Amino acid sequence: MISRTTEDTTRLSSFFAVDLGGILSSLYLLIGTFVILFSYNWRLAAVEAFIIPLVIVVGIVNGRLSYKWTNRVQRSLAKLTELLSELLVNIPLIKTFTKENVEEERGKEYIDKLYLAKLMFTFITKLIRLLNEMINVLQTIIVIVLGIYLVSKNIITLPVWIAFYLYARSLTSSVATVMNSWANLKTCQGAVRRLSEITSEPLEPYESVSQKMKPNDELSFDQVTFSYADHTVLRNVTFNIPSGKTTAIIGPSGAGKSTIFNLIERFYKADEGVIRLGDLSIDQYNLQEWRNSIGCVSQETRLFSGTIRENITYGLDRSVSDEEIIDAAKEAFAWDFISSFELGLDTDVGEGGNNLSGGQRQRIAIARVILKNPGLLLLDEATSNLDAETESMVNQALKKLSSGRTTIIIAHRLSTIEAADQIILLGDEHVRDVGHHTSLLERSPIYKQMIDIQKSF
Repeated sequence: MISRTTEDTTRLSSFFAVDLGGILSSLYLLIGTFVILFSYNWRLAAVEAFIIPLVIVVGIVNGRLSYKWTNRVQRSLAKLTELLSELLVNIPLIKTFTKENVEEERGKEYIDKLYLAKLMFTFITKLIRLLNEMINVLQTIIVIVLGIYLVSKNIITLPVWIAFYLYARSLTSSVATVMNSWANLKTCQGAVRRLSEITSEPLEPYESVSQKMKPNDELSFDQVTFSYADHTVLRNVTFNIPSGKTTAIIGPSGAGKSTIFNLIERFYKADEGVIRLGDLSIDQYNLQEWRNSIGCVSQETRLFSGTIRENITYGLDRSVSDEEIIDAAKEAFAWDFISSFELGLDTDVGEGGNNLSGGQRQRIAIARVILKNPGLLLLDEATSNLDAETESMVNQALKKLSSGRTTIIIAHRLSTIEAADQIILLGDEHVRDVGHHTSLLERSPIYKQMIDIQKSF
């Protein structure tokens, strides 16, 4: 994506800004010069008519080779860019496992592939330029020899021959410019193909007709099946999420807990079955309104570079006073550390929030959701990065936030599970059981085993 949106767009903009204008002016010169040459002497003009096709053939070959090798260069560059972006975010992991030398060798391998592709492309470009120069020399020799003969026979005068020679040079230059632009056009053809793969992806239907949201309606999954490629995660899953209650979703890793969140947020569409709010499929609600009604706090806290204020107010379509921001930060137990910074709310969080600790980033994310005040709350172990004291405080804030609000929690901790109004137990692509803590302990051996394992730690 980075390579396509930088290299390919630059290549296209260069063609339209430079080459396209050059093509139009060169075509004008080409036609005008041919007319003038024939008006001087048809014999000399016929020589040019023989030379020009050679330039065109070389240009066509150049275009095809440029298309082929530019694609190879672009693929190599994309692989290298992908590797670099991966390495940069995993530097601590690489150092932990002392794999600097391994990654360095892997990087050299990608660089060598890019170097070879670029070398071949440059070699072909220079070879084509050499062929064009040879054609120019051939043209010059023929025009000079034929011109001397015609002047000696008094068929043309010396001034006419000199003028013809100068126009002929301009003619081949114009043809060469057109064919170079043709080669650049073939190069852009690959860029267009790669960019079109992005632009042809359907946009999310933000502008669809909106059904009136009813936040007090029950959310339900009805025979929902979903797969990632050939891997089925959920199969014929059916359950209800009571309005205004807290529902915990538990199960082993890979059971589909996060997938349920993604389906609710409409990042994916179910392969089969329907997800409803009340009597209507969630797909019938305006997507922007739907997502605006959801607040999500996950284990992987996401912050943008900028200030704490900008991150807490991110996504709000209304103006917010400092008092509201401070109140939200206090409810998330984030105000103590925010106020300790010299710039307070205007403190820069750094790229991805790397100027803050994991717990601080988590509390800013919670403050952001508190300020949003959503109708549906999704919590994916939102206190996972906090110490025991802060976790207790934030749990109080989340309990207050979820009161009277439909809340769905991906739960692993016993305290979270026991406090839920409803528990959904997932496993083997299905819903294994639904109930509250006490009832599941009595009738579900799987649930009892999970709780016993939790208590053993």
